[in-house]
Amino acid sequence: MMNLFISTLQVAMRLFNELLMRYDAYVHTYIRYSISDEDQVEDVFQEVFIKVMLTIRQGRYTAEGKFKSWLGRVAHNLDRSLPQTEGSWDFPAYREQ
Repeated sequence: MMNLFISTLQVAMRLFNELLMRYDAYVHTYIRYSISDEDQVEDVFQEVFIKVMLTIRQGRYTAEGKFKSWLGRVAHNLDRSLPQTEGSWDFPAYREQ
């Protein structure tokens, strides 16, 4: 049973790495159009991929269009919805419940 778990985890990691490699430049470029601070760009980039992976994992992603377009929409929505406070971004995924 442990071997099945490890195999599944390895496949998930490979797929996640493939997504990162394929869309890294696209998402970074998109975010840089509205944020100039490179640290904030990286924070938003990470939040985009956390949101994407959670949405996929929860089964809420529907392949009704191109994945790249949906990814851009996620980046756009996060970029617009995360207010800057005192020089840092307030990410909903990291707030204490």
